[in-house]
Amino acid sequence: MTHLSFVLAPIVLTGFTLTRHRRIAVLLAMCTVAMAYTVYIGGDTWERPYHASRFLAAITPLLICVALSLTRERVAQRHGSIAPVVVTVLGLLMATGLSGRSFRAWLRTDMDHNKLFGQVVLGEMLREQAAPDARIAVVWAGAAPYFSGLYTIDLLGKSDKFIARTPPHNMALGHNKWDNAHSIGELKPDYILELWDRSPESLAYVTGLGYSEMPNGIFVRSR
Repeated sequence: MTHLSFVLAPIVLTGFTLTRHRRIAVLLAMCTVAMAYTVYIGGDTWERPYHASRFLAAITPLLICVALSLTRERVAQRHGSIAPVVVTVLGLLMATGLSGRSFRAWLRTDMDHNKLFGQVVLGEMLREQAAPDARIAVVWAGAAPYFSGLYTIDLLGKSDKFIARTPPHNMALGHNKWDNAHSIGELKPDYILELWDRSPESLAYVTGLGYSEMPNGIFVRSR
């Protein structure tokens, strides 16, 4: 919510009323529903002062449009000639406040995108070298499954009803449910690209099923 303050503050300061701005009221209602839903589900696991909520990213452009529209209207009432300048400056300040820190870090370190690119390369390698009927188990259920085109088992249960309905192990939203007995013992993936629970007990269980860990951390099942 820290990032949204850059957008919400101008909206509040314009002193708008819902009765005078019915169209804007509709947009704000949509944003309110999205925020309420985020609160209802417990938020995003990456809720940090320096992270914008991914679940609210879709409504942020709407809020920016509302803020700039209300600001232009308010300034134009008294200083019509400078309204475009004020809106432009405010828009730049919002862009800086919302993404300036991340953009600067991206320029300096590429934001560790090499890890994401590595997932793409891994997925393409699996598509080319693994058997077409091979199964993979993942924690990062994104690039590698997509580019491999292989049947994928989501160890954290975001796309597995069985895991999704099990009791959580901790409070890390979206990363607190797993069941290796189900995902690995029953579904039998050929490759485990990442293993979320690397406790001694978990590693012993996985290796006991006939998996060998490669130097890159991938577990391969002996056929």
